[in-house]
Amino acid sequence: MLLALCLGGERTALYRDPGYKLSSVELARFTQLVARRGMQEPLAYLAGAREFWSLPLAVQPGVLIPRPETEFVVEAALRYAPQCRHHGRRCRILDVGTGSGNIAIAIATSLAYASLVAIDIASAALTVAQTNAQTCGVADRMTYIQSDVLSALHPRRARFNLLLSNPPYIAGTEWASLPETVRRYEPRQALDGGPDGLLFYRRLIAGGPPYMYDDGFAIVEVGDRQAGHVCRLFEQSLQWRCVEVIKDYGGVERVVVAQCTRRGAESHGSHRN
Repeated sequence: MLLALCLGGERTALYRDPGYKLSSVELARFTQLVARRGMQEPLAYLAGAREFWSLPLAVQPGVLIPRPETEFVVEAALRYAPQCRHHGRRCRILDVGTGSGNIAIAIATSLAYASLVAIDIASAALTVAQTNAQTCGVADRMTYIQSDVLSALHPRRARFNLLLSNPPYIAGTEWASLPETVRRYEPRQALDGGPDGLLFYRRLIAGGPPYMYDDGFAIVEVGDRQAGHVCRLFEQSLQWRCVEVIKDYGGVERVVVAQCTRRGAESHGSHRN
């Protein structure tokens, strides 16, 4: 893998010419990559890219590396989106904590009638996400906003059918037990969910209803053994009802889907598509 990166990422060149000798520049690059990998730096950062939803997405230090299990959020969004399309209007989707843009971009490439707003607190993440949207040919349907959760949005101007998020959900007490490759290199603000890992769910659940159309859905990724806690938070708010918990291929409850109740939406002024 590292040697292929020195040759422009083309592994087949190694098979075509197993006796190929590295130039001095390539050898220096290879030595540098080996040293960085020896320090536990993630391969995605060394390569500057990670595939997600069969899309080649750029990543860099300071931006969370997309994980395969997050594709379950995309799959759920694609299933629920048709319920939100009325009178030929586009389905409006909000991606909170977009990172590299992986969730929003994957949906945009799969759902031609969707328009998406992606927000993140980190300017570096938004820059990478915008680059990825351009590369994947969906930039014309994306809007990017720097925001701490929902703080930069105005509820009277921004209404959505779907609210999606892979929020920080690692409990602060578990941080020290994470692999060094994660703990040392990936952005803590994209991973640390507060003392119990549920801080950002509370903020989304409490703050989300003013931004939702009637009967819109929130679809959020959760950590291992968190689904029950997150469902209870939705239900206890009296503004959402938990409608589905989705397991990943390993049998872990990975995604929670909740619907914004009419009562909750109307408490902030009812709006229809």
